[in-house]
Amino acid sequence: MPYREPQILLVEDDCVFREIARFRLQNAGIQVTVAADGRRAWELAQRIDFDVVITGNRLPGMSGIELCRRFRQEERLAGVPLMLMTAEPEGPHLSQVRAELGLTEVFAKPFVLTDMVAAIEVAMQTGRGHSCTGSPDRSRGGSNQRPAESKKSNRVMIVDDCPTSRDMLTMIFRKDYKLAAATDGLECLTLLDDFRPNVVLLDIVMPAVDGYEVCNRIKSSVAGDFIQVILVSAKGSTEERLQGYKAGADDYVVKPFDPHELRSKVQVHCRLSKVCEELLMANTKLERYDQRDSGPCVNDNC
Repeated sequence: MPYREPQILLVEDDCVFREIARFRLQNAGIQVTVAADGRRAWELAQRIDFDVVITGNRLPGMSGIELCRRFRQEERLAGVPLMLMTAEPEGPHLSQVRAELGLTEVFAKPFVLTDMVAAIEVAMQTGRGHSCTGSPDRSRGGSNQRPAESKKSNRVMIVDDCPTSRDMLTMIFRKDYKLAAATDGLECLTLLDDFRPNVVLLDIVMPAVDGYEVCNRIKSSVAGDFIQVILVSAKGSTEERLQGYKAGADDYVVKPFDPHELRSKVQVHCRLSKVCEELLMANTKLERYDQRDSGPCVNDNC
């Protein structure tokens, strides 16, 4: 079955927290449907096949624990992975509830995005999840696993001084690519020779050396012929884009970006990088042949 993004139901009554969580998960490439209370979430679950449900605990009308209990009691929904968000520490009561309802994870608020996305990925990799007794539920059409990239042969370097941006990009690309991250332009240039990336995702506004200068230096390096540089920046004017291309950038993406579009761009530029590298190797071989053929004659067959 072709890979599709996880379809998540996020249930949270705090509108600010709900929108922040939705925004962060969507930027990590995850489709999110939201509900402000347990009753609305239950209505949505009757109409939509969700891969994972993430719910707050203290909800109006129906608590998160009661909502999870309803999922486990309904045969059609019993296998949906359930995750609980709570401001309470996970004491004996929550541990008992977690075991009783077979909760995949319990997150403390404010949650860490990388932890939540990782938990979602694990739930997706095990099919549609497990019932509270631990038996897999395959009733909705098999595994949604993404086809494995052959040994992650492509390498992507993420260069951004903002930890949130680095984490977001890491979440988007870590499944399919070998990754390296740099917190500024100087660190990027230091890592370049050892990591040898196919694609560099490069922020512009950074301390010490900005992205334009880093791009210029990459393209002037020995490996610059096959390293593809994509500038990823909130600076989106025509003048700023032209300055990026003048510095040697191969592409320009404006924040906030569409994760699907950025994935497609990186995939294309990885192919271009491979082609450029192969052409460079072929040209090197031709030069060696030319040098050999133009050397001094050493026998009568010259």
